[in-house]
Amino acid sequence: NIKLSHGATDNLVNVMSLQSSGNVGIGTTAPASLLEVAGTAHLRGAAGTTGLVVTSAGNVGIGTTAPGNYKLYVNGDTYLGGITVTNGTLQFGGNLDMQNNLITNIGNALTDFVTGGGLNLAGNLGVGRTAPGAVLDVRGAGVAAGFSLRTQDSAGTDRVVILDNGNVGIGTT
Repeated sequence: NIKLSHGATDNLVNVMSLQSSGNVGIGTTAPASLLEVAGTAHLRGAAGTTGLVVTSAGNVGIGTTAPGNYKLYVNGDTYLGGITVTNGTLQFGGNLDMQNNLITNIGNALTDFVTGGGLNLAGNLGVGRTAPGAVLDVRGAGVAAGFSLRTQDSAGTDRVVILDNGNVGIGTT
C-alpha cells in the first residue's frame, strides 16, 4: 500500500492512498472501490469548463459546480430516456405516468402555459388511463360526488359536468 500525506510528522493528513488491491482513495485511507473520493469531487472539461461535481452530501451537478440541495441539478439542455429539456421546454418522447402523484413547483412553466405558451401534445392524453385510446381519454370513478369531468368558473360555480352515470349538466349538476 502507498499513501501520500502532508503535514508535520506527528500530524500527517492523508491525501491519497493506493491499495495493493488496485483501489485508489482520495481523502480516505481505506478505499472500498476502484476510485473512492471522500469530500467534494469535480470533473472538468477542457480549459477548466464546468463538467460534473459530486458534493460530500451526495448531490450531483452537471454543468454547474453548485447543485445546492438537489440530488441532481443539470444546467443546460438535457436528454433523459425520452425526456428532453431544451431552453426550458420539457418534451416527452414516451409516456408521462404520474400514478397518484402531483406536479408541484412548476413556476414559470405554469405562467407560460396560462399566458399563451399552451400545452402541445403530439399524441393522446389519458387521465386515469395508461393507454389512452383517443386524443382525450378520461376514465375513472370520479370523486365522492360522482363527477367524471367537471369544469367551474373562477367563483367555483359548475359550468359543465359529466357524471359517472353519463348524465351531462350545462350550468347545473
